[in-house]
Amino acid sequence: MDVRMALYKPPSGVVFDHNKFAYYVILTIIFVFSIVEVFTAFWICKSSLTYRRRLWIGGVLLFVSIWAFGAILSIGGFA
Repeated sequence: MDVRMALYKPPSGVVFDHNKFAYYVILTIIFVFSIVEVFTAFWICKSSLTYRRRLWIGGVLLFVSIWAFGAILSIGGFA
């Protein structure tokens, strides 16, 4: 969703209409965060941590990923 917005949806609205650089910086940060999130999920699956610790790290990762998804939706990724 993030890559589609960067390629096909021009910045618009009150905040991003006059500051296109901020739009692309936010999309880049969300994209990099998503890549880190995927590698962290793979690490959790393959790690030798205890079940409780993996569950706790996975819960934190899920909570943070919801914030990134909310950020993409608030920019307009649902259209």
